[in-house]
Amino acid sequence: MSEEMESERERVLDPESEAFIAVDDEWCLARTNDAAVRLLGDPAAELAGRSLWATMPALEGSRFEEALRNVMEGDEVFSETARLAEDDAWFELRAYPDDEGLSMYLRDVTERKRRRQELKATRARFRALAGNTEQAVVTIDDDSVVRYANEAVEELFGYSSEELVGRSLLTVIPERFGDAHEAALEEYLETGERGLDWSWIGMPGRHADGHEVPLGITFGEAESAASTGSPPSSGTSPSASAASGAGRRRSGPCGTSTT
Repeated sequence: MSEEMESERERVLDPESEAFIAVDDEWCLARTNDAAVRLLGDPAAELAGRSLWATMPALEGSRFEEALRNVMEGDEVFSETARLAEDDAWFELRAYPDDEGLSMYLRDVTERKRRRQELKATRARFRALAGNTEQAVVTIDDDSVVRYANEAVEELFGYSSEELVGRSLLTVIPERFGDAHEAALEEYLETGERGLDWSWIGMPGRHADGHEVPLGITFGEAESAASTGSPPSSGTSPSASAASGAGRRRSGPCGTSTT
């Protein structure tokens, strides 16, 4: 999910968290909603008529100040996310001109920014680990579509990572196991119940040329952003590490298994 889509979803789901502030052409506060009152820390009656710049001194000198002044002078719409230096918080601001001056909507997105930074770091760690193992590593989304595959999949399945990403995982699962895979995934997504032993299972995979490959497979969970490279939805996505052969297992690096 893009940052714009995530922001719009937050507005729809929690409209009360968005502060509304209207100022006149002298930059005096004319109207505020409850969220703005909470943000600014004073009763609405005390805010009325107060200078915007005195009320929110962090705006002065920020990326928002010039944009707000441009809106006041006739620019149609402004929308941007930036950090306010005073408290190091990130805010999303949208501003529109109106008959009296301008209207602005502010939302604190500091927590969203923090989550995105953490997920970005998780994605980097995940790809570093997956890229440095000889085992095939695959992550899928809720629809069983492959969202990440490391280079080792080519030797195991005959598909390059680029060829496999975007295809259904059923591409590398023998047809007779397809229904069981879909049922197990659906049950896991709905209930969290794991119908298989995630620590190790021996089962065949399907090579690009059609022959079956005996595999030893371990399963885990990967954050959505780590596996897709895009802003995350909530929850996790299943991931699997597969090694050729289905013999006795032993511990491998970072909790994976080898034969």
